[in-house]
This record gives sequence, structure tokens and C-alpha cells, in this order.
Amino acid sequence: MQIQDLSAATENILIAARIHQIGSCWIGITPVSERMEAAGKILKVKDNDFVFSLIALGYPSEENAFYNMHKEEDNKIYYNEVK
Repeated sequence: MQIQDLSAATENILIAARIHQIGSCWIGITPVSERMEAAGKILKVKDNDFVFSLIALGYPSEENAFYNMHKEEDNKIYYNEVK
């Protein structure tokens, strides 16, 4: 369950960042072997370990960057009607 655990951990970090008004971006590494090898080399990861993902974090340059993020827009909401 390693991949599922690492995915959940990454998502939890992204959620926590959002709660603290920190911008974030999940950078997928695994399972692309070229990315895994390159990231492992740059980060000096031991042979038995691997880089699953990277997370870019930062404070937005605009004060209200998250303000409109969750506002509903009628043109983005669709209802499937069953007849």
C-alpha cells in the first residue's frame, strides 16, 4: 500500500498548505523512471529508497489569491436529470 500511503500523505500536505493560505503544486515523479532517477540523483536518495513526488510551496503574490477559488459559477454547474 506504499503508493496509496504516499499519495494520501501528499494530498494531506496540499490540504494543510491551503488551510494556511500557502499555494502548492503536486509534482508527480513516480512511476516515470526517468523522473525517479533524476530526482533521486539530485536529492542524493539511497539505493533502496525513491522519490515519489515533489511539492512546490509558496505564498501567493496577491493578498486575495484564494478568495474566488471556491465561488460557484452557474456556467460551471451541471445537473444530470434522470427521466
